[in-house]
Amino acid sequence: MAIKLSASKLAVAVLALASALDAAEAKKANGKAKKTIPRANVLDVQYIECEACEFLARAAVDEYKTLLETVGAKKLRETEVIEKMEKMCDAAVKEGNWIITKDLQEKGSKLRVVDMGAENYGECGSECKTIVRACEKILGPRDTDVGEYLFTSGGDVDVKEFTNWLCKEETSACAKVPPPLPKDRPKGEAFKKRDKKDVDMERLMAGMKGMPGMGGAQMFSRDQMMGGFGRDDDDDDDDESPYGKFDPSAFAGGDADESLKGRVTEKLGDIKNKASATAKSAWNKAKGWFNKPASDDDDAAFEEPPEVSEEELAKEEL
Repeated sequence: MAIKLSASKLAVAVLALASALDAAEAKKANGKAKKTIPRANVLDVQYIECEACEFLARAAVDEYKTLLETVGAKKLRETEVIEKMEKMCDAAVKEGNWIITKDLQEKGSKLRVVDMGAENYGECGSECKTIVRACEKILGPRDTDVGEYLFTSGGDVDVKEFTNWLCKEETSACAKVPPPLPKDRPKGEAFKKRDKKDVDMERLMAGMKGMPGMGGAQMFSRDQMMGGFGRDDDDDDDDESPYGKFDPSAFAGGDADESLKGRVTEKLGDIKNKASATAKSAWNKAKGWFNKPASDDDDAAFEEPPEVSEEELAKEEL
């Protein structure tokens, strides 16, 4: 059976559908405070620029040598080295590990960049963003030159020579002694350590945004997943697991990246199916806006979508 609709009724129907979908998101966000986005302290860059450059230089050499060993000297291309250097200032990827393992600490009249250890990952707050800003100032305009320098070394790169070239010759990062800290400068934030699994999960979810069908994938910490992965408190589910078909305990063990990626992909598929069922339910509610026949001069017509029973919707949500 075909239903004829005027443009106005069609618009109302679309708005009703959008409103129903937005209501579901608003319900989850209700009562939650907005998260403050940390920003770099631009004034602090001058105090840490030299040490940041030295750490960056060592990290860049390490990344280059690892890439060289992985690909092989004969197969390695210069563009691959340049692409690697382009990621060195990104704290959200593996190449940026050197950033999130550092802390800014006041030492008398100096602000020092302190290495907290290779496996001590910190939250990327204001101080982390400040290191990123210093890195971008040093590497941003010349990542191609840095990549070319490392590539043409043929693997025989001296860390001290490279550091001197990058921090004193190519840039002025270490050209002069940084000024003393102002006496009235507020003390910076404390280093907040993160679990490596949380860091890996966040990066995995970010990488999935580029996969087909994963454009709206959200990032969750392990604590959020153990709390129900965003489920409402009033969701009724009689499944054996308190989380229904999605069981966050599946992520509790194993460090194998491929295994973890497979499990996350499977669970995201379940979430996507549930979203589809929610959309179908919203569509059925929207049809109530245009259940009356329109006149002959209506300018829009389409076939009525098939009815979806409550039993079918329940199966979809499972």
